Amino acid sequence: MFEKEKREILDAALEIKKCNLISLSGGNVSMRAGENLFLVTPSGMIYEEMTADDVVVIDRDCRVVEGTRKP
Repeated sequence: MFEKEKREILDAALEIKKCNLISLSGGNVSMRAGENLFLVTPSGMIYEEMTADDVVVIDRDCRVVEGTRKP
């Protein structure tokens, strides 16, 4: 689910890192996916090591809808 959007999140995270706006895993990148879902990079992971499967889909109550990582 949301494979294209997950790749966009990873690209954005790497660009933020490249521009020295953060260091290490210094934050999360998120994206709205429809009205009630959000894609979020997982906590504590280094962006260069992430894959699309690591991106977590959550609902507006922060419940994990898809993914195994901590949002």
